[in-house]
Amino acid sequence: MFGDYGHGSLIWIIGIAMVLGHDKLSQIDGMREAQGLRYLICMMGFFSCYMGLLYNEFFAIPSDFFGSCYNLNLQEKTYRKEGLIDEKSSG
Repeated sequence: MFGDYGHGSLIWIIGIAMVLGHDKLSQIDGMREAQGLRYLICMMGFFSCYMGLLYNEFFAIPSDFFGSCYNLNLQEKTYRKEGLIDEKSSG
């Protein structure tokens, strides 16, 4: 399982379709064994969507819904103060 709400939503939709269409799918020979995993697939897709929202990823593309507490300017000032950034080359 991975944390991506794009892929997770596809797995979740497949799981929901398996849960709701249990009667029709259980009549197919190849799907009888897979029907035992329908709740696992459904929950795996749900929690993949949940983790994808926490990771802020949609089909491996980062999305910034909640903002960031990471301050780049503060880090640059700290590096300048400690002498880790050369003043001449950084502009």
